[in-house]
Amino acid sequence: MMKLNDQSISACNTANERCRVVFLYEEALTGRQALRIYQHLQANLTGGCLLIARHWSFNEIGETKTREDMLENIRTADIVTIATRDVAGLPTGTMKLLQDGFVGRTTKPAALALLIGRTTMDPTPATTLLLALQELAQSNGLDFFPSEFAMPTALQKITRLTQEIT
Repeated sequence: MMKLNDQSISACNTANERCRVVFLYEEALTGRQALRIYQHLQANLTGGCLLIARHWSFNEIGETKTREDMLENIRTADIVTIATRDVAGLPTGTMKLLQDGFVGRTTKPAALALLIGRTTMDPTPATTLLLALQELAQSNGLDFFPSEFAMPTALQKITRLTQEIT
């Protein structure tokens, strides 16, 4: 949870001084990439801007109450960030959820960011998702910012876990 000093809180009393960000992530490793974006925004927003962030994993998307909450947050978000592996894509119904949220958007301008974790050299799965989200962003007047990162291999994961334990 973000900590603000009293001066920052009192300086953020208007909607113009808030940055609302929604993060949807597939699993722990892609969630860490989304967290890096959050930390960057938190460290670099200036002028007493209040960062309001909501985070959901793909596993939570199927829950009715969570979907309603997500939809409301997507409608008011300045930035929606999706973090997933290239071969995973999006859970069923997520594109419709995003579309419904963007159509009812109450903030302008807004952006859609895509963080794709590379697990394979085959660009096809990532390209399909990238093009679908680019079209979604364009059709709803959002800026689109795709990016990719290398997913750690199994050996790198084991090494990191071993280092964390020792």
